[in-house]
Amino acid sequence: GGDKKAMSEWRRLEGQYPKLLRGLSPSVKVVTSKSGHLYRLQAGMTSESHAREICASLKAKKQSCVVVLP
Repeated sequence: GGDKKAMSEWRRLEGQYPKLLRGLSPSVKVVTSKSGHLYRLQAGMTSESHAREICASLKAKKQSCVVVLP
């Protein structure tokens, strides 16, 4: 399913950016929209500023990233 795809994508990213993503625990959230199911890969952070730093680094490498506040 989509959750397995999302987790394999996480492993791929982790392999590409080990320093950036080390120690983060990923989880998959399913979001249902009109166009179907969207599998959102999320990683919990200790702080919003840390999350923004990681997102900025990923975006610089052409990866999409959005900070989701609790």
